[in-house]
Amino acid sequence: VAFVPVTGPGRSAAETAAAVAHAVRGRGLCVRVTASDLVTLNPSATLANFITGTGVPPDSVDIVLDTGATYGMQMAVVRSHSLDLLRHLPAPAAWRSVVLIGSAFPPTMAAVPTHGHILVPRTEWAVWKLLHSRRATLPRMPNFGDYGIQHPNLPEGFDPRFMQVAPSIRYAGPDEWIILKGQSTKVSGAAVQYPLLATKLMGMPEYCGSGH
Repeated sequence: VAFVPVTGPGRSAAETAAAVAHAVRGRGLCVRVTASDLVTLNPSATLANFITGTGVPPDSVDIVLDTGATYGMQMAVVRSHSLDLLRHLPAPAAWRSVVLIGSAFPPTMAAVPTHGHILVPRTEWAVWKLLHSRRATLPRMPNFGDYGIQHPNLPEGFDPRFMQVAPSIRYAGPDEWIILKGQSTKVSGAAVQYPLLATKLMGMPEYCGSGH
């Protein structure tokens, strides 16, 4: 697998130089753009100048437009952020690929009750589908991406040797994340809890079946 090096306008010059050094070996370059990168008087020109400065040709550049953590946000707000990122994309047709990513996944499992479950709207997916339905009005329809079953910011200082760990199942439904949680493995082992959680999931209406 040939990994594509990643940098962005918010990265240091040393990080960008290291990424470009790998890019010139035929892998191309991925430029990750966040909302904070757009806080300039002319964000489109800033992004264009940054990419031009790398010396990597546009058709070897993948653009990742990252809305970041969207948990708890209204869909209209996420849609607005997404359109801002797309609007400031220079020369939309020039890039090897354009991907819009984000994550509405909760930052921790604290919101899920013990032996319970919650449903979390997949806002990033809903926004992408809305944009796709109106793709004729966009300068370029981006591909979809997310952070999977994980919040963008990993918890710091977590040590499973001393902190409570509870088995969980994180399942992607058509429009929502279904998150089920058991109890501390210090009370009941994971080998016992996971089959019980799986059985519970299979009985839920959001479960897509064994052939999914």
